[in-house]
Formats: sequence, structure tokens, C-alpha cells
Amino acid sequence: MSRYGLRAIEFSAEEFDIPIDEALTQRKQFCLRRITRNKEFQRVLLNGLSGSNMETREFILDSVERHQMVIGEYQKQIAMINNYKPSDDKDFITPEMIERARRYPLEDLIEFKSGMAKCINHEDKHPSMNCRNNFVYCHACGYKGDVIDVFIKLSNVSFPEAIRRLQ
Repeated sequence: MSRYGLRAIEFSAEEFDIPIDEALTQRKQFCLRRITRNKEFQRVLLNGLSGSNMETREFILDSVERHQMVIGEYQKQIAMINNYKPSDDKDFITPEMIERARRYPLEDLIEFKSGMAKCINHEDKHPSMNCRNNFVYCHACGYKGDVIDVFIKLSNVSFPEAIRRLQ
């Protein structure tokens, strides 16, 4: 779970009007249950080691190792939850914000006629960039992207800044 994973929990808690502490506690309890379950699977697998042939032992040990990796991931999530500090990160964006930005009209950013424009990626005397469905593709240089990529290229801003400004 990245810090954006924690921010997603914050966002969901806010959206469903649940206190963030309660949402984090629920996620931590979920992780603890998954750790317990994976440890139980490991115990069952290890009990099958005695009396098994070499091929079966290798399979069992691989399975035990995979469960240990899963346990480690849940332990990392718990550690992040334990070290949680409320976000004031201005770069935090939601999937809904990205979707709204993708719907921003491309024609408000670049001028094109009959679906063609001069490329924003290189010097262009004649239109070589195809503009359709909020996507661009330059037949001369191969530049391609959606409306967000075009905005970033034209404005020289970060992805989160582009998302905020295309709302």
C-alpha cells in the first residue's frame, strides 16, 4: 500500500462519511485477519512435509514462501496505517478527477481543422497531427497522447497539476 493507497482510504472515508480513524482501523483489522489466514495455510502446508516426496516438498515450500510474501505485504500496510498522518497533499487526485480531465475538450487546447493540427511536439509547417476523440497522433514524429498529455506538453506542468486545471 503506497501513500496513495492511504489517501484512497481517506477519500473513501470522506465519501462515505466515516471517520478516518474508523476506516483505518477496519483496514488494519482486515490485514490482521489475512495475516492469520495465511499463517494458518502455512501451518497446514508444513504439516504435509513429512512423508512427502521431493517434488511435493518443493511445491509445499514454494507455497509457504508465497504465503510469506503475502503476509509481508499486509504487514507493510499495517506499518503504514500505524504511521499515518492526515494528508494535506495538494498532489492528491482521484480517479473521478482524472476521468473529468480526460473529457476536457481537446479543441479548447489546440486549433485543428478537419481532425488535423500542426504537431505540438515538433516544428510543423503543415498539419500532421490527427486529432480525434480527445486523442492526438502525429504521423510525422509519432507523438501520441490524450488531452491530459497535450495539456502537460503545452503547459509544462505535472500530471496532478494538469488534472486539477482540466476540471
